[in-house]
Amino acid sequence: MNRRNFLRKSGLIAAAPYIAAAQQGGRGNRGGEQGGRGGMTRGPIGERGLQPLNGGKIGNTPAMKITDIKTFLVGGGGRNWVYVKVLTDQGIYGIGEAYSAGPDEATVKVIEDFKSWLVGNDPRNVQYLFDLMYNTTRFPGGIIVNSAMSGIEHALWDIAGNRPACRCGPC
Repeated sequence: MNRRNFLRKSGLIAAAPYIAAAQQGGRGNRGGEQGGRGGMTRGPIGERGLQPLNGGKIGNTPAMKITDIKTFLVGGGGRNWVYVKVLTDQGIYGIGEAYSAGPDEATVKVIEDFKSWLVGNDPRNVQYLFDLMYNTTRFPGGIIVNSAMSGIEHALWDIAGNRPACRCGPC
């Protein structure tokens, strides 16, 4: 069997479940509803863009929304630090550091651009938000875009690790 026939047959074998699902009108399991991999999936036909799995619901916890993302460019002698603070509607915030990768003002501007994408989403859905930033940037992210995503992701994990204060008294 020559290489061309081998690749054709092996490709058809690997694609068989997806072809069968398409012929039946289904979508197959592409990281979607039945426990697939990944943090997001395409929405139903007619909706555009990426959607979080399960509508973004996280367990039985109350909804939380990102209200603001602030950046702090701190100079320290010969080196700058870029800090990111993600604020939520429940008063919980997370802090992350975007590593210094070149023009730090550019990193601040990228974070400000991502702010318009992220405000209104649940900050505990970290994988979806990271995938949103990574997969929907116009061009492949260079070191500055990756630095901005890193700082935001650190702040999101900081929020995910916090829990609201107990309202029943001293715990």
